[in-house]
Amino acid sequence: SGHVLEFFDSAGRCTDAIRIALHAAGIRFEDARLPRDEWKKFKATTDNCVYKSGLPVMTVEGKKYSQSAAHLRYAGRKGNLYSDDLCVN
Repeated sequence: SGHVLEFFDSAGRCTDAIRIALHAAGIRFEDARLPRDEWKKFKATTDNCVYKSGLPVMTVEGKKYSQSAAHLRYAGRKGNLYSDDLCVN
């Protein structure tokens, strides 16, 4: 699909919101959940700086992005989930 969402293997408000937004936008993605003990080992050995700020990390067409608010904005823009009317009642 070209999209991978990596996060801890547990529920979390940010990641749940991202998953819902991706589904609402019709964006297919791989839901890659990492157990916390594996995350600690992975973070200690990776050279990719995007992981230094923690999870979630979303991969889009091979490029990795951090920051959950950016993931939500991406889903909103790609899925046309934003209203054109700034005065929505």
